[in-house]
Amino acid sequence: MQFVDLSAYRCPMAFVQAKLAMKDLGQDQALELLISDPATLRDLIPYARRCGFSVESDTRPQGTAVYLRPHY
Repeated sequence: MQFVDLSAYRCPMAFVQAKLAMKDLGQDQALELLISDPATLRDLIPYARRCGFSVESDTRPQGTAVYLRPHY
C-alpha cells in the first residue's frame, strides 16, 4: 500500500497531489492518503468514486485516512 501524507496541504494543492498519486497506482495497488483539510475531503471522495476507486475512510487525531483501491 502506498502512503501519501497530505496533512500539511490545503485545497487545491492537496487535491492535486492526491490526483497525481491516484494516477500512478497500478491495478493491484492501494493508496492511503492522510488528509486534514475538510475541503479536500469533500471534493476528493466523490471524485475518486467517479474515477472508479473504492473509498474507505478512518478518522485519526492528525486527520482523516482515506483508503483508495482502483477498480479497473
